[in-house]
Amino acid sequence: ITEIIGIDTWDMSNCTNIEYMFKSTGITDTTPIYNMLSTFTGSSAKALFQNSKIESIEFGRFPSSIKSFEGVANGCTNLKTVDFTDCVQDTTNWITALYNVKSITSMTGLETLNACDGVLLGQMFFGTDLSNVGIIDMSGMTCKIGSAPSFPGTKVTTIKMGFDWSNITGNLPSYMFADFNTLENME
Repeated sequence: ITEIIGIDTWDMSNCTNIEYMFKSTGITDTTPIYNMLSTFTGSSAKALFQNSKIESIEFGRFPSSIKSFEGVANGCTNLKTVDFTDCVQDTTNWITALYNVKSITSMTGLETLNACDGVLLGQMFFGTDLSNVGIIDMSGMTCKIGSAPSFPGTKVTTIKMGFDWSNITGNLPSYMFADFNTLENME
């Protein structure tokens, strides 16, 4: 599937689950899907585009009812642009959201992203090549995190974090900075 004609007019107000809906599809243009989601009231976009061919994702275009972006773009090898601008501030789950994405060339709005206390960030950028972006700026995220992000294989030179780590119980993620030889600066 590369296109679903008329999807932008679907009434999703009685739909409660869109998890894995476009997994492994050939869809590249997300605009009709954002229009479809404008009436969606469910709380999860888990693995919505996992392993699909999407080229961009704009988290601010998702409905405010969505609190979990777990694995939303996991393995999307064509994903080039990621925009966090105007994203819902009380998101609870970013686990594996951009896991193993290899072609991101632009990431905007991340520095303004915040979340609710207890937010799960585990493996959010695990194995993601951000060498063309150069920076992960999560300095605006000042909440108490429930799980810390891990960055194995991520190719950036700078990471900025503003998290409150006092809510984490147990261990930090295994291999948190493993295979991370491009990091020059961490704030």
